[in-house]
Amino acid sequence: MADTAMTDLRARGFTFVRLPVQQSFLVPAGTLDSTRLASLTTAIARLRRANLAVAVAVFGEGWKLETSAADRIALVRLWSGIVPALRTFGAEAVFPEILNEPDFATKPTDWAGLQASTLQAIRARWPEATVILTGANWGSVEGLLALPTVTDPNVVFSVHSYDPSILTTAAAFQSGLDRTSLAKLPFPMTDLATCRAIAALSTDATTRGIADFYCVDAWTEARIATRLGKVAAWAKANGNAAVLLGEFGVTKTLNTPARLAWLTAMRRTAEGYGFGWSLWGLDDVMGFGVARLVPAHPALDQATLTAIGLHP
Repeated sequence: MADTAMTDLRARGFTFVRLPVQQSFLVPAGTLDSTRLASLTTAIARLRRANLAVAVAVFGEGWKLETSAADRIALVRLWSGIVPALRTFGAEAVFPEILNEPDFATKPTDWAGLQASTLQAIRARWPEATVILTGANWGSVEGLLALPTVTDPNVVFSVHSYDPSILTTAAAFQSGLDRTSLAKLPFPMTDLATCRAIAALSTDATTRGIADFYCVDAWTEARIATRLGKVAAWAKANGNAAVLLGEFGVTKTLNTPARLAWLTAMRRTAEGYGFGWSLWGLDDVMGFGVARLVPAHPALDQATLTAIGLHP
């Protein structure tokens, strides 16, 4: 990505970038690759020149952390290896995010233990770092609520939310659906009869059923506030913990009024609770959908910028 594209992001009001890093990129053959680590630090340096802070999020591609003791050791070792390079940027500029969306849905205590061990390894090499933690079950609301108390005072807790996924992903969790019909669903859902009429238009019975379920489920901004309110209550009970809505987004295939209303509701609710937030993502259909080879001056959709409270 060109330096000008990074500067454009800052000019539009973004203050930080969540930078995904696949572990398989940094450790292609079981050992931390110094050349690839150098490319990571170069990318961070360029973002810093644009006055953007950076959350460095490790993605566990290829790891089987739930079942492999060797992979769990590898996570700790990876952070031990990269922290000295990140530390040179300063704790006010770079934030280690231990792991993106850990699973451990049936073993949340295993994840809590692994996360604590990794945090300890980071602390040994960078005591001042503000470290981003998360819960099990793919970093979900439920995963965070199940996370045991963390006594470290210099951490931020990330939660990802794409609720309701029938709407935000056009039910991508199930193949063979009529996504053109799903893209017509409304948000907020305030008129059940109209929503059900839209749902009934699909010629696919399974799609009709899923769409009708969405209508009856009645998602509104108030419903989003209730769900994220559970996180706010958890944060208060855990010493007024800092929270980051680390991922939210909605497919660009959804009809524009519903998409913009959902983005506005999520951003407004997060800010109302005092959460930071990070939209997913610059080059993804859930966010801005810019081409992977980002142009020098990416054209960011103005309506989307307005929905997330930034500058067109």
